[in-house]
Amino acid sequence: MANNSNHNIMRKLPFNRRIILISSLLTDIKLFWKIAKEIYSIIYFLCDEYPDFYEWYWNKEIPRVFSGTSEIVFCTVDNNIVGITLLKKDSYERKICTIYVVEKYRRQRIATQMLEQSFKYLATTKPLISITDYKVYMFRSFIQKYDWELTQILSKGYYNANSREFVYNGSLPHDLNTSK
Repeated sequence: MANNSNHNIMRKLPFNRRIILISSLLTDIKLFWKIAKEIYSIIYFLCDEYPDFYEWYWNKEIPRVFSGTSEIVFCTVDNNIVGITLLKKDSYERKICTIYVVEKYRRQRIATQMLEQSFKYLATTKPLISITDYKVYMFRSFIQKYDWELTQILSKGYYNANSREFVYNGSLPHDLNTSK
């Protein structure tokens, strides 16, 4: 179980907005699974971009939340999930795996607030993050604001056959099968 004593588990924000760590729900397992399923239903489209996303989410990300090596930071507005950040923190990586804000809620500082909470969990403002080549423009302001350094460009086929991954603040193994 994750140790949340150093984290702000739930923080009240303007407009009925809350930033929540999914590990804070581990004491209510029914609610935990309900939220995990709801989060997946919002980001399931990522299966089109990352063919192994379903298996990764349910067989790696969720079990790592139970072991304390992953966290899901999510934002609710009026009790609806509108933003999601999937994180990994172990002895090998401090990584932002996914960050997503529902289009209707973009440009309202939700991503910034989730990133700030993510930085607290990861204990760094320069986590490992890879961004698909055609989405780098969407993250430009964060890259500049937090002075993230482009450290690696992976060829097409790393996560999917159609795009390259731009890696910031570290490196990913060249062979995906060797990643932890």
